[in-house]
Amino acid sequence: MVSNYSIILKQDNLSSEEYKQLYKYLIKDDLVNIKFDLNHIDKVISRLKYPSKVVKGTFRRCPRQFQFARIFDLWIQKKDETTIWDVYGKNTHMIFNKIWDNISYKKIIESKTEKLLSYYIYQKCMNFIPEADKKIKLYPSIFKQYSDYEAFRIYSIFKELGRVKVKKYIIPLYRELRIENHDRYEVGVVDVMHTLTTDEIAIGDYKTGKAKYYEWKWNPRISQWAADELEKSDTINWDKITIDFELGSYYNLTLGTKKIYKVLDDENNKPYLKELEYLQITKGFVVYINDWKNTFKYIPLQLNMLNNVNGIKSDMIECYNSGIFPLKVRNDCFDFCPYIDICIKDKAWQNWFNKIDPFYKNKLDKLLSILEVN
Repeated sequence: MVSNYSIILKQDNLSSEEYKQLYKYLIKDDLVNIKFDLNHIDKVISRLKYPSKVVKGTFRRCPRQFQFARIFDLWIQKKDETTIWDVYGKNTHMIFNKIWDNISYKKIIESKTEKLLSYYIYQKCMNFIPEADKKIKLYPSIFKQYSDYEAFRIYSIFKELGRVKVKKYIIPLYRELRIENHDRYEVGVVDVMHTLTTDEIAIGDYKTGKAKYYEWKWNPRISQWAADELEKSDTINWDKITIDFELGSYYNLTLGTKKIYKVLDDENNKPYLKELEYLQITKGFVVYINDWKNTFKYIPLQLNMLNNVNGIKSDMIECYNSGIFPLKVRNDCFDFCPYIDICIKDKAWQNWFNKIDPFYKNKLDKLLSILEVN
Protein backbone atom coordinates (compact mmCIF):
# COMPACT_ATOMS: atom_id res chain seq x y z
CA MET A 1 0.00 0.00 0.00
CA VAL A 2 1.24 3.48 -0.88
CA SER A 3 1.71 5.62 2.23
CA ASN A 4 -0.85 8.30 3.04
CA TYR A 5 1.88 10.94 3.01
CA SER A 6 2.92 9.95 -0.53
CA ILE A 7 -0.68 10.44 -1.64
CA ILE A 8 -0.78 13.85 0.07
CA LEU A 9 2.40 14.95 -1.72
CA LYS A 10 1.00 13.72 -5.03
CA GLN A 11 -2.19 15.73 -4.36
CA ASP A 12 -3.52 15.86 -7.96
CA ASN A 13 -5.07 13.20 -10.18
CA LEU A 14 -5.77 10.82 -7.32
CA SER A 15 -7.52 7.53 -7.94
CA SER A 16 -10.76 6.58 -6.21
CA GLU A 17 -8.80 4.04 -4.15
CA GLU A 18 -6.39 6.72 -2.97
CA TYR A 19 -9.29 8.96 -1.93
CA LYS A 20 -10.90 6.07 -0.06
CA GLN A 21 -7.59 5.33 1.69
CA LEU A 22 -7.21 8.91 2.93
CA TYR A 23 -10.82 8.96 4.09
CA LYS A 24 -10.38 5.70 6.00
CA TYR A 25 -7.16 6.71 7.78
CA LEU A 26 -7.47 10.47 8.23
CA ILE A 27 -11.13 11.49 8.20
CA LYS A 28 -13.36 8.63 9.32
CA ASP A 29 -13.67 9.01 13.10
CA ASP A 30 -15.86 7.70 15.92
CA LEU A 31 -16.38 11.17 17.46
CA VAL A 32 -16.94 13.21 14.32
CA ASN A 33 -19.46 11.82 11.85
CA ILE A 34 -18.05 12.87 8.46
CA LYS A 35 -19.33 11.49 5.18
CA PHE A 36 -17.09 10.74 2.21
CA ASP A 37 -16.75 13.90 0.08
CA LEU A 38 -14.08 14.39 -2.61
CA ASN A 39 -14.06 18.19 -2.35
CA HIS A 40 -13.54 18.10 1.40
CA ILE A 41 -10.80 15.51 1.11
CA ASP A 42 -9.01 17.77 -1.41
CA LYS A 43 -9.13 20.61 1.13
CA VAL A 44 -7.71 18.34 3.82
CA ILE A 45 -4.84 17.33 1.50
CA SER A 46 -3.98 21.00 0.89
CA ARG A 47 -4.00 21.65 4.62
CA LEU A 48 -1.69 18.73 5.40
CA LYS A 49 0.76 19.05 2.53
CA TYR A 50 2.25 22.39 3.57
CA PRO A 51 2.31 22.69 7.39
CA SER A 52 3.06 26.09 8.90
CA LYS A 53 4.82 26.95 12.15
CA VAL A 54 1.45 27.42 13.87
CA VAL A 55 0.22 24.06 12.60
CA LYS A 56 3.35 22.26 13.79
CA GLY A 57 2.99 24.05 17.12
CA THR A 58 -0.56 22.70 17.48
CA PHE A 59 0.67 19.17 16.70
CA ARG A 60 3.51 19.59 19.19
CA ARG A 61 0.98 20.51 21.87
CA CYS A 62 -1.49 17.72 21.04
CA PRO A 63 -1.73 15.56 17.89
CA ARG A 64 -5.44 14.99 18.52
CA GLN A 65 -6.08 18.75 18.66
CA PHE A 66 -4.12 19.03 15.42
CA GLN A 67 -6.47 16.47 13.86
CA PHE A 68 -9.50 18.47 14.97
CA ALA A 69 -8.01 21.77 13.79
CA ARG A 70 -6.58 20.72 10.42
CA ILE A 71 -8.83 17.84 9.36
CA PHE A 72 -12.17 17.95 11.19
CA ASP A 73 -12.44 21.74 11.50
CA LEU A 74 -13.85 21.95 7.96
CA TRP A 75 -16.99 20.21 9.24
CA ILE A 76 -17.30 21.82 12.68
CA GLN A 77 -19.53 24.87 13.06
CA LYS A 78 -18.03 27.74 15.06
CA LYS A 79 -19.44 30.91 16.59
CA ASP A 80 -18.71 34.12 14.70
CA GLU A 81 -17.59 36.40 17.50
CA THR A 82 -14.41 38.07 18.74
CA THR A 83 -12.64 36.01 21.38
CA ILE A 84 -9.67 36.80 23.59
CA TRP A 85 -7.56 34.68 21.22
CA ASP A 86 -8.58 36.89 18.28
CA VAL A 87 -7.38 39.91 20.27
CA TYR A 88 -4.06 38.34 21.20
CA GLY A 89 -3.52 36.81 17.81
CA LYS A 90 -5.05 37.88 14.52
CA ASN A 91 -6.28 41.38 15.41
CA THR A 92 -3.15 42.70 17.12
CA HIS A 93 -0.85 41.27 14.44
CA MET A 94 -3.00 42.82 11.74
CA ILE A 95 -2.65 46.24 13.39
CA PHE A 96 1.13 45.82 13.95
CA ASN A 97 1.24 45.38 10.17
CA LYS A 98 -1.20 48.04 8.98
CA ILE A 99 0.09 50.98 11.01
CA TRP A 100 3.26 51.08 8.89
CA ASP A 101 1.16 52.15 5.91
CA ASN A 102 0.14 55.22 7.88
CA ILE A 103 3.29 56.11 9.81
CA SER A 104 5.19 59.10 8.48
CA TYR A 105 8.92 58.50 8.13
CA LYS A 106 9.41 62.27 8.30
CA LYS A 107 7.69 62.41 11.69
CA ILE A 108 9.86 59.57 12.93
CA ILE A 109 13.04 61.40 11.92
CA GLU A 110 11.79 64.69 13.40
CA SER A 111 10.59 63.16 16.68
CA LYS A 112 12.13 64.96 19.64
CA THR A 113 12.16 62.16 22.19
CA GLU A 114 11.70 58.40 22.35
CA LYS A 115 8.66 58.92 24.55
CA LEU A 116 6.95 61.21 22.03
CA LEU A 117 7.67 58.79 19.19
CA SER A 118 6.11 55.98 21.24
CA TYR A 119 2.97 58.07 21.76
CA TYR A 120 2.76 58.80 18.03
CA ILE A 121 2.93 55.07 17.19
CA TYR A 122 0.44 54.27 19.96
CA GLN A 123 -2.12 56.66 18.48
CA LYS A 124 -1.75 55.03 15.08
CA CYS A 125 -2.38 51.60 16.63
CA MET A 126 -5.48 52.72 18.52
CA ASN A 127 -6.98 54.22 15.36
CA PHE A 128 -7.06 50.78 13.75
CA ILE A 129 -9.14 49.04 16.41
CA PRO A 130 -12.38 47.77 14.82
CA GLU A 131 -15.41 49.75 16.01
CA ALA A 132 -17.05 46.64 17.43
CA ASP A 133 -13.98 45.96 19.60
CA LYS A 134 -13.43 49.47 21.01
CA LYS A 135 -14.44 48.40 24.52
CA ILE A 136 -11.97 45.53 24.75
CA LYS A 137 -9.53 46.58 27.46
CA LEU A 138 -6.62 44.44 26.27
CA TYR A 139 -5.83 46.62 23.27
CA PRO A 140 -4.45 49.74 25.04
CA SER A 141 -1.95 47.83 27.19
CA ILE A 142 -0.72 45.71 24.25
CA PHE A 143 -0.31 48.72 21.96
CA LYS A 144 1.42 50.78 24.65
CA GLN A 145 4.06 48.07 25.03
CA TYR A 146 4.38 47.62 21.26
CA SER A 147 4.83 51.38 20.76
CA ASP A 148 7.51 51.53 23.46
CA TYR A 149 9.30 48.62 21.80
CA GLU A 150 9.26 50.22 18.32
CA ALA A 151 10.39 53.58 19.70
CA PHE A 152 13.27 51.86 21.50
CA ARG A 153 14.27 49.95 18.35
CA ILE A 154 14.24 53.13 16.24
CA TYR A 155 16.14 55.25 18.76
CA SER A 156 18.78 52.52 19.03
CA ILE A 157 19.34 52.99 15.29
CA PHE A 158 19.54 56.77 15.77
CA LYS A 159 22.19 56.33 18.46
CA GLU A 160 24.28 54.11 16.21
CA LEU A 161 23.89 55.80 12.81
CA GLY A 162 22.23 59.16 13.37
CA ARG A 163 19.11 60.24 11.45
CA VAL A 164 20.40 60.48 7.89
CA LYS A 165 19.79 57.72 5.31
CA VAL A 166 18.42 55.24 7.85
CA LYS A 167 15.01 54.59 6.32
CA LYS A 168 15.75 51.01 5.26
CA TYR A 169 16.75 50.14 8.82
CA ILE A 170 13.68 51.74 10.41
CA ILE A 171 10.85 50.73 8.07
CA PRO A 172 10.28 46.95 8.10
CA LEU A 173 11.46 45.19 4.95
CA TYR A 174 8.43 42.90 5.01
CA ARG A 175 5.33 42.67 7.20
CA GLU A 176 2.94 39.73 7.45
CA LEU A 177 4.76 38.11 4.56
CA ARG A 178 3.19 34.86 3.35
CA ILE A 179 5.78 32.39 2.09
CA GLU A 180 5.51 29.02 0.36
CA ASN A 181 8.60 26.85 0.19
CA HIS A 182 7.76 24.22 -2.43
CA ASP A 183 11.12 22.53 -2.05
CA ARG A 184 10.68 21.79 1.66
CA TYR A 185 6.85 21.66 1.67
CA GLU A 186 6.52 24.49 4.16
CA VAL A 187 4.24 27.52 4.35
CA GLY A 188 4.00 30.32 6.84
CA VAL A 189 3.45 33.96 7.60
CA VAL A 190 6.43 35.96 8.80
CA ASP A 191 5.36 38.72 11.17
CA VAL A 192 8.20 41.06 10.25
CA MET A 193 11.64 41.29 8.64
CA HIS A 194 14.11 44.01 9.54
CA THR A 195 17.26 45.11 7.77
CA LEU A 196 19.88 45.42 10.50
CA THR A 197 22.53 48.12 10.56
CA THR A 198 25.00 45.44 9.40
CA ASP A 199 22.77 44.94 6.31
CA GLU A 200 21.91 41.43 7.47
CA ILE A 201 18.24 40.46 7.60
CA ALA A 202 16.49 39.49 10.83
CA ILE A 203 13.23 37.54 10.74
CA GLY A 204 10.90 38.19 13.64
CA ASP A 205 7.88 36.92 15.51
CA TYR A 206 5.57 38.99 17.72
CA LYS A 207 4.09 37.32 20.79
CA THR A 208 1.37 38.91 22.92
CA GLY A 209 0.99 36.20 25.56
CA LYS A 210 2.99 35.41 28.68
CA ALA A 211 6.68 36.02 28.10
CA LYS A 212 9.18 33.20 27.67
CA TYR A 213 12.91 33.78 27.96
CA TYR A 214 15.73 32.48 25.82
CA GLU A 215 18.28 32.59 28.63
CA TRP A 216 17.94 32.62 32.41
CA LYS A 217 19.73 35.93 32.75
CA TRP A 218 17.05 37.64 30.67
CA ASN A 219 14.63 37.35 33.58
CA PRO A 220 14.94 40.56 35.63
CA ARG A 221 13.77 38.77 38.78
CA ILE A 222 16.83 36.51 38.88
CA SER A 223 20.24 37.83 39.92
CA GLN A 224 23.21 37.42 37.61
CA TRP A 225 24.85 35.03 40.08
CA ALA A 226 21.71 32.85 40.32
CA ALA A 227 21.34 32.89 36.55
CA ASP A 228 24.90 31.67 36.05
CA GLU A 229 24.42 28.90 38.64
CA LEU A 230 21.21 27.72 37.00
CA GLU A 231 22.91 27.62 33.61
CA LYS A 232 25.81 25.58 35.03
CA SER A 233 23.38 23.04 36.51
CA ASP A 234 21.84 22.45 33.07
CA THR A 235 18.41 23.43 34.34
CA ILE A 236 16.17 24.10 31.34
CA ASN A 237 16.80 27.59 29.99
CA TRP A 238 13.29 28.87 30.57
CA ASP A 239 11.76 28.00 27.22
CA LYS A 240 14.78 28.06 24.96
CA ILE A 241 13.41 24.90 23.32
CA THR A 242 10.20 26.62 22.23
CA ILE A 243 12.00 29.73 21.02
CA ASP A 244 14.44 27.56 19.05
CA PHE A 245 11.37 25.87 17.54
CA GLU A 246 9.87 29.24 16.58
CA LEU A 247 13.10 30.51 15.00
CA GLY A 248 13.91 27.14 13.48
CA SER A 249 10.50 27.10 11.76
CA TYR A 250 11.14 30.49 10.18
CA TYR A 251 14.66 29.43 9.23
CA ASN A 252 13.33 26.24 7.64
CA LEU A 253 10.72 28.23 5.74
CA THR A 254 13.31 30.46 4.09
CA LEU A 255 16.07 27.89 3.49
CA GLY A 256 17.04 27.13 -0.09
CA THR A 257 17.72 29.02 -3.29
CA LYS A 258 14.78 27.92 -5.44
CA LYS A 259 11.06 27.18 -5.24
CA ILE A 260 10.60 29.75 -2.46
CA TYR A 261 7.71 32.11 -3.16
CA LYS A 262 6.04 35.05 -1.52
CA VAL A 263 2.24 35.05 -1.77
CA LEU A 264 0.92 38.39 -2.99
CA ASP A 265 -2.56 39.68 -3.84
CA ASP A 266 -3.46 41.13 -7.23
CA GLU A 267 -5.79 44.09 -7.79
CA ASN A 268 -8.78 41.78 -7.30
CA ASN A 269 -7.37 40.42 -4.02
CA LYS A 270 -6.63 37.06 -5.61
CA PRO A 271 -3.37 35.46 -4.39
CA TYR A 272 -0.51 34.72 -6.75
CA LEU A 273 3.06 33.49 -6.29
CA LYS A 274 6.21 35.49 -6.95
CA GLU A 275 9.68 34.14 -6.39
CA LEU A 276 11.22 35.48 -3.20
CA GLU A 277 14.44 37.34 -3.82
CA TYR A 278 17.59 36.11 -2.09
CA LEU A 279 17.85 37.59 1.40
CA GLN A 280 20.80 37.27 3.76
CA ILE A 281 18.69 36.09 6.69
CA THR A 282 21.14 35.41 9.49
CA LYS A 283 19.27 36.32 12.67
CA GLY A 284 15.86 36.01 14.24
CA PHE A 285 13.97 37.31 17.22
CA VAL A 286 10.88 36.37 19.21
CA VAL A 287 9.72 39.48 21.05
CA TYR A 288 7.12 39.06 23.77
CA ILE A 289 5.43 42.44 23.67
CA ASN A 290 4.44 42.39 27.35
CA ASP A 291 8.11 42.12 28.35
CA TRP A 292 9.93 43.32 25.25
CA LYS A 293 12.78 44.79 27.31
CA ASN A 294 13.90 41.31 28.32
CA THR A 295 12.96 39.36 25.19
CA PHE A 296 13.92 41.63 22.28
CA LYS A 297 17.24 40.26 21.12
CA TYR A 298 18.60 39.28 17.70
CA ILE A 299 19.57 35.60 17.91
CA PRO A 300 21.87 33.97 15.30
CA LEU A 301 20.02 31.37 13.23
CA GLN A 302 21.76 28.00 13.40
CA LEU A 303 21.19 24.68 11.67
CA ASN A 304 20.73 22.88 15.01
CA MET A 305 17.50 24.86 15.45
CA LEU A 306 16.06 22.72 12.67
CA ASN A 307 16.41 19.46 14.65
CA ASN A 308 13.31 20.12 16.76
CA VAL A 309 11.30 21.29 13.74
CA ASN A 310 12.24 18.31 11.58
CA GLY A 311 11.54 15.92 14.43
CA ILE A 312 8.00 17.27 14.80
CA LYS A 313 7.39 17.01 11.07
CA SER A 314 8.58 13.39 11.11
CA ASP A 315 6.09 12.65 13.90
CA MET A 316 3.33 14.33 11.86
CA ILE A 317 4.10 12.14 8.84
CA GLU A 318 4.00 9.06 11.07
CA CYS A 319 0.51 10.06 12.24
CA TYR A 320 -0.61 10.68 8.63
CA ASN A 321 0.51 7.19 7.66
CA SER A 322 -0.89 5.36 10.70
CA GLY A 323 -4.09 7.37 10.96
CA ILE A 324 -3.55 7.59 14.74
CA PHE A 325 -3.35 11.04 16.36
CA PRO A 326 -2.68 10.52 20.10
CA LEU A 327 -4.54 12.69 22.59
CA LYS A 328 -2.35 14.51 25.12
CA VAL A 329 -4.63 14.96 28.10
CA ARG A 330 -3.85 18.15 30.04
CA ASN A 331 -5.53 20.20 32.77
CA ASP A 332 -5.63 23.30 30.58
CA CYS A 333 -7.60 21.53 27.83
CA PHE A 334 -10.75 22.93 29.46
CA ASP A 335 -9.48 26.49 29.22
CA PHE A 336 -7.70 26.57 25.88
CA CYS A 337 -8.92 23.83 23.55
CA PRO A 338 -11.85 24.91 21.33
CA TYR A 339 -12.70 21.26 20.65
CA ILE A 340 -13.00 20.09 24.26
CA ASP A 341 -16.79 19.55 24.06
CA ILE A 342 -16.23 16.92 21.34
CA CYS A 343 -12.86 15.60 22.44
CA ILE A 344 -14.11 14.95 25.98
CA LYS A 345 -15.92 11.86 24.63
CA ASP A 346 -12.58 10.28 23.67
CA LYS A 347 -11.80 7.08 25.59
CA ALA A 348 -8.42 8.50 26.65
CA TRP A 349 -10.27 10.77 29.06
CA GLN A 350 -11.63 7.76 30.93
CA ASN A 351 -8.10 6.83 32.04
CA TRP A 352 -7.38 10.38 33.09
CA PHE A 353 -10.70 11.04 34.81
CA ASN A 354 -9.80 9.27 38.07
CA LYS A 355 -6.53 11.18 38.40
CA ILE A 356 -7.73 14.77 38.04
CA ASP A 357 -8.07 17.17 40.97
CA PRO A 358 -11.52 18.02 42.38
CA PHE A 359 -11.68 21.46 40.73
CA TYR A 360 -11.36 20.09 37.22
CA LYS A 361 -13.44 17.03 38.06
CA ASN A 362 -16.39 19.31 38.88
CA LYS A 363 -15.94 21.16 35.58
CA LEU A 364 -15.84 17.87 33.72
CA ASP A 365 -18.94 16.54 35.52
CA LYS A 366 -20.90 19.67 34.56
CA LEU A 367 -19.72 19.51 30.96
CA LEU A 368 -20.61 15.84 30.62
CA SER A 369 -24.08 16.40 32.10
CA ILE A 370 -24.72 19.20 29.59
CA LEU A 371 -23.58 17.01 26.71
CA GLU A 372 -25.87 14.20 27.86
CA VAL A 373 -28.86 16.55 27.92
CA ASN A 374 -28.06 17.83 24.41
